[in-house]
Amino acid sequence: MNTICSVDIHEAHARWQKEGSGSLLCIHFVLGKLPAHWGYVLANGAREIADYLSHFELSNEVLASVEDVLFQAGAEDVENFIQALKDIKPSWRVDAVRDGSFIFGNQPALCLEGNTLLILLMLDDLRRRLEQGFNTATR
Repeated sequence: MNTICSVDIHEAHARWQKEGSGSLLCIHFVLGKLPAHWGYVLANGAREIADYLSHFELSNEVLASVEDVLFQAGAEDVENFIQALKDIKPSWRVDAVRDGSFIFGNQPALCLEGNTLLILLMLDDLRRRLEQGFNTATR
């Protein structure tokens, strides 16, 4: 996992304070409007994301980064939040357009269901991985 957007860290922390760590989130990655000269893109990256998720674990480096962002913001109960993240057993459901398929603008490319806190912390990294896959396949 590369970097985590601090807004996503604060959102995950706020949701944890409100709902605890057991809630599920289903997020859809939708292909936005394509440039005028592109009629479609080729789906690519679903296998990479599935592999990434199957081996996913929050590293000590990521946990330290999350902790640092929250401490700098003066957030409360940071140690318990970090422990809650460590205690989560990742479990995912991924529905994706098959690699090599044509995708048109405003069409869903991937649906991911999993723990709300983990998805929020991974959101920017997953978006980047999908964009890289689509850009590589379409060139």
